[in-house]
Amino acid sequence: MFPAGQAVDRVRGQTLPAEGPELDTLEEAFTSESWIVRIYKVRPEDNLGRQHASARQFERGLKKRRRAGGRKGRRLRVD
Repeated sequence: MFPAGQAVDRVRGQTLPAEGPELDTLEEAFTSESWIVRIYKVRPEDNLGRQHASARQFERGLKKRRRAGGRKGRRLRVD
């Protein structure tokens, strides 16, 4: 009836994506063997004061550090 390895929501009649959503503010603390019970906990605050989403993107390599000084090669203005 359904292809192997493809999850289906039978109530809504939709195919579920292969990968689940990325959790920024929560992390999985416990999952039962049959995945019926799942418990999550709130992630601790970031040491640098960043939002959870931006800290997660930086950890995955999607955001780079800002360079100190801003622009390249500032010129001295002489009057």
